[in-house]
Amino acid sequence: MSPHDTANLMIVSHDYDSDKRYHPRLPDEAEPIKAARNVEQEQTIEYWRNQAKATVEKHMDTSKSNFVFPAMLPKDSETHGGEDVAVYASGPWSHLFTGSYEQNVLPHMMAYASCIGRGMKACD
Repeated sequence: MSPHDTANLMIVSHDYDSDKRYHPRLPDEAEPIKAARNVEQEQTIEYWRNQAKATVEKHMDTSKSNFVFPAMLPKDSETHGGEDVAVYASGPWSHLFTGSYEQNVLPHMMAYASCIGRGMKACD
């Protein structure tokens, strides 16, 4: 390991599940849901939840710079599915971050390894 690798703890986690849903392009008769919703077949991406608008228009102008895809569940903040997250780390105290953890544990583990905040610290 280089001196740089022994002085820095790098942590990578995948904290959020995808809020996008992708659909294949099918004819209206093969995809009755889109036909019933009156959505153009070219619009194959939609947001499950986000700060997007709720209304679906027959002809959406996707070329506009301020275009926002419709959301199935419009929210004013992001949500998390509650699943465990995979964590990968390298550097000092990286042995603490191996495997899958509840997301709420990570800040406490990072504070412990960094010797910051309240509570137990690695440097105590």
